[in-house]
Amino acid sequence: MTGRGDPGSGARERPTLLERLDRVESRQAIDDLLLRYCMACDDRDIDALVGCYAEDGYFLSSGRRTEGHEAMARQFASRLADFGPTYHVIHGAIIEFDTPDTARGTVLAHAEHMVDRGIVLAAHRYLDTYTRASGAWLLGSREARFYYVMPLADLPTMDPRLPRRRWPGSEPQPADLPESLASYQAFLGRHRL
Repeated sequence: MTGRGDPGSGARERPTLLERLDRVESRQAIDDLLLRYCMACDDRDIDALVGCYAEDGYFLSSGRRTEGHEAMARQFASRLADFGPTYHVIHGAIIEFDTPDTARGTVLAHAEHMVDRGIVLAAHRYLDTYTRASGAWLLGSREARFYYVMPLADLPTMDPRLPRRRWPGSEPQPADLPESLASYQAFLGRHRL
């Protein structure tokens, strides 16, 4: 039975109460997944971190794609060993469901990384896909896109025209955001500062 309108008129079916409840519970489970991911990073619990991903999931950051649990465990352990204590924070997420068992998300976040000479601060978005397998929501993929990564001491005098992705021990690279956003490019085209 279709929603309001004539049968066959293209009107969408109205979700049932159970479907709506499943969506609310799924959203909460994904929010919990996002927080477990942050805690696993900061606790250096590599098994829990990798366990946030589906078996065929992947992580993409700074052009480097890491796929599968074994490769992710090596990559995450190696990368996190470069830092002292870290603090990963989720500020909010927009989640869009494609099917009852798949979704996409844009997650706004920042991370603090202690290093020998202070703190490196990263502001970024995660572009995620999620999948439900055996009743649990997992990351299908996660892409980190950075506004900036730099020592906290450099942030007040940052020149936005210079490369803003400055991981310790690496050559400075251009930031991913906002330069890669079509809306930002269109804005600059109309309002070049």
